[in-house]
Amino acid sequence: MKDLHQEADAARRLNAIVLYACSGSHGHRVLAENYRDLMHSLGIDAVAVDVFTQEGRERFNVWISVYFRLLRVAPLLWRCLYGGWTRVPGINFIRRWVLPRRFKKTQALLLTERPDLVLSTHPIATAVADFLKAREVLVAPLWVAFSDWHIQSFWVFPNVGRYLVPIATQLKTLEKSGVAAETVSVVGMLLSQPYYTQNKTREAAREELQISKSSNVVVIMGGGKGWALEQMIDGMRKVQAHCIVIAGSEKRKTELQQHLRKKKHSGDWTILGWVDPIPYLIASDLVIAKPGGLTTAEVLHLKKPLILCEAMPGHEEENGRVLNEIGVCWAVEVDELDSLVSNFFNNGDLGVRSVPAFDQNQSNNDCPRLVRQTLAKAFALGIQ
Repeated sequence: MKDLHQEADAARRLNAIVLYACSGSHGHRVLAENYRDLMHSLGIDAVAVDVFTQEGRERFNVWISVYFRLLRVAPLLWRCLYGGWTRVPGINFIRRWVLPRRFKKTQALLLTERPDLVLSTHPIATAVADFLKAREVLVAPLWVAFSDWHIQSFWVFPNVGRYLVPIATQLKTLEKSGVAAETVSVVGMLLSQPYYTQNKTREAAREELQISKSSNVVVIMGGGKGWALEQMIDGMRKVQAHCIVIAGSEKRKTELQQHLRKKKHSGDWTILGWVDPIPYLIASDLVIAKPGGLTTAEVLHLKKPLILCEAMPGHEEENGRVLNEIGVCWAVEVDELDSLVSNFFNNGDLGVRSVPAFDQNQSNNDCPRLVRQTLAKAFALGIQ
């Protein structure tokens, strides 16, 4: 009898597919995995799927390379495209009807697995599910979770049943775009579980990492690609502090070590490849990072003073603008880093409201609970 009950319980388990598209930066992937893991904790069978990998990543590598090269060599062009895509003739037809047709294996997966929920963390992945919803062949509700602090209308699709957004200003922006307020949940930016459960002190983290307890420690981050870290390093060359640079990969680690030798920068530098950033963030006095959505959410959740620097054109520049409006320090030029950091260590101040203002404008500490409540309400899970 017990086995029959267990089989009946298993048959009632919900299943979900969390879609993302990993183009090199890891924010969309990590956010997708965070939602997958939270669903697992609720007894929902969830899998995270990279639509590029699903289709065969080599098909998209050229376009991904073009995208990152465009960001570097023609930032003004990309800014114009990012801010004015709606004025490009036929672009809405392309994103909703032409582009999704290239993702036939992802379409087949969604139709074969028949999930109870499809959640997307990337607009390309959303486009595939929206395409099937528009054709009325995908029954499951389509939800979208954003990994940025602003709203880009390119991310909005007519067949999305719910948007999970980090801050309340995004709700207002979506409303102006015609999205019904009752379909938007302000839940914060969902981080991996260790961020919510860690209780290590700065002193304990430093002891574990063998960092002097008396040092001024600055952590410098550039995302998975190690974006613009050379420029950030050059901007910090006069600062008296132990600078820990998280390069994002062994390749970038080697490049940055060579850069330090070439520029003959003195000082106390530690260059790391791909590491768990949590202990280093806890051990830090100050963090310098580009305005990536997930990275900044992780830093601010740990209540670390943050300086934004060297934004990627388009989405990160918009992130920087939003975060700066709610009190996060933004060094628009790397030449500002020396004075900002020196002033911070001399006066304990960045000259802005910083973390307290951020806390008042978002609910990231409660994010797991808010997501669980949203899922419970939608699927009658009977959980708190």
